[in-house]
Amino acid sequence: MGFKSYVKIPGKGFDDLTHRELASMIEACLDGENSDFEYSALYEFTLMKYKKEHLENARRAIMEIQENCKSPVEYDGFRTVEGRKALRLLMEEWRR
Repeated sequence: MGFKSYVKIPGKGFDDLTHRELASMIEACLDGENSDFEYSALYEFTLMKYKKEHLENARRAIMEIQENCKSPVEYDGFRTVEGRKALRLLMEEWRR
């Protein structure tokens, strides 16, 4: 069984992403796979803890959106209207 890489940027892994790359990862989740990330990379990113403070803070911010935006009919907070809006705001913030 092979290892699947959710990050398509050569030489990069989840543990060394910049804020701009994190924004691209959110974009892949919202709009579909892109040249830098698989569609499901955002979900995988949230499953780990990170030593770098900016990555751990990013993971927590993303998880907060997931938790705060889910509903009884939509367990995936990233798929709700509110969740998508919150992710887009975070994406825009990290691109500045």
